Amino acid sequence: MHFFLLPVLSLLVIPLRVFACEGECITGTTNQFILLMDSPVARAFETIGELIVNKYLNSDHERGTKLVSSKWLLEPVTSAYKNEAPSSLEYAIFPSYFHGKCQNPATGQEPKGCPNPNCPVVCGTPGSLVHFFSNLTGIVHYATMNTAMAAMDPHSASFRAVEKKVTTHLMRKAASRSSRLLRYRRSSVPDASSINRQDVRLGLMKIMDKFPKVLEQCCGGSGWPDCIWEDKMKKYILSFP
Repeated sequence: MHFFLLPVLSLLVIPLRVFACEGECITGTTNQFILLMDSPVARAFETIGELIVNKYLNSDHERGTKLVSSKWLLEPVTSAYKNEAPSSLEYAIFPSYFHGKCQNPATGQEPKGCPNPNCPVVCGTPGSLVHFFSNLTGIVHYATMNTAMAAMDPHSASFRAVEKKVTTHLMRKAASRSSRLLRYRRSSVPDASSINRQDVRLGLMKIMDKFPKVLEQCCGGSGWPDCIWEDKMKKYILSFP
């Protein structure tokens, strides 16, 4: 009797190795994609910032001399993006798409290649992420773009902060111009209150709406070929059990 109990008891005390993308695999995969996307996203934000600066903050004779940094101008937006990107991307990948077991419910068996290295079932294992890698990168691209656009939503605090920077700069410039010209053209000089905030808001929205196309260009155009990193990411993902 004791000979039969010992193997059973040993199974209870020896931890089973779990083949799933959990814990470090989830956070590691998410953070690795964020790290790789950091450069193209930063370039896209810089382009948007430059468009705003050139339209609103540098007058014709000032262009070429950057009085306002696009990085400083968009700092509220870029900070909001960086704060939200990890949790938003993680949720978009796990568990929104990749989750659960790979077993066939009817047979209780896992298909060949599951859990690793190449699992043809959408489930929560590294092998599944590798098999459906094109889906995975599509999720990364879409989630990244959505998080960035959320930071530029007109109702967001980050958008309003950028809007305030622009209107404040315009009002100061208008006030300065008024003080210089007041003694010459008192009746025709615009004062600071003439800044049309609604026009500024609509203009900012129009520029920020260009972000998806700009980010696509920063990633090599249609299909985002420069933002795939297939070999690098597959190797990284399969480093987890």
